Amino acid sequence: MRDPVEKPPQIGTSGQKEAWEKAYRQGHPLWRGPSDLHLNNIKGSVLELGCGDGKTAIAMVESGLIVVGLDLSRTALTTLKKRTDSKNLSLVQGNAIELPFKKGSFDSVTAVHFIDNFLSSDRHKVVREIDRVLAPDGVILGRFFSREDMRFGKGRQIEPNTFLRENGIFNHYFTEDEIFGLFTGYSVMSMNTSMRATKFSGETKHRSFITVELRKSNH
Repeated sequence: MRDPVEKPPQIGTSGQKEAWEKAYRQGHPLWRGPSDLHLNNIKGSVLELGCGDGKTAIAMVESGLIVVGLDLSRTALTTLKKRTDSKNLSLVQGNAIELPFKKGSFDSVTAVHFIDNFLSSDRHKVVREIDRVLAPDGVILGRFFSREDMRFGKGRQIEPNTFLRENGIFNHYFTEDEIFGLFTGYSVMSMNTSMRATKFSGETKHRSFITVELRKSNH
């Protein structure tokens, strides 16, 4: 029986960078509508990983936070810069596997549908980098697609529960236990799985995601 998990060529960061650049060149914001994240526990200096064209970043600066947004795509950053001229937002093009920041630089880190877009070994590298740049007692706010999501199973499976879509972008779909396993040594402030109905071509389907707030040990 053939192994159902197959790795296509150019599956690493370079291939993903090209896919995201293409996605952000569509000429309109890729992520639209207001952010529904609760930011009450996000304080101090904030790093947003995968800021994209600004849905979460704009919500944070409008709430008075000082934010550094990092993204692999220059096109996304250019679009975000056009959407806001806030002095509370700085933008950096970079790779979360090797963050260009010093140890303990940030009081908070947000990662909204971001860690989903890495293969298993790289997800662990990203979490180690988050841990490095996050100050003791710092907070992580993350959102992840769950395995109940309408798109779970769509595309070509390249790792368990990770699927490569036609646009060249891959998504991993999580369980709550898997997120616990990624962030060992963190205390859970909140974690919940939500389901949201949405219309596609007149048909009602559901997006499902896990939202989590974690606090880093001060040791």
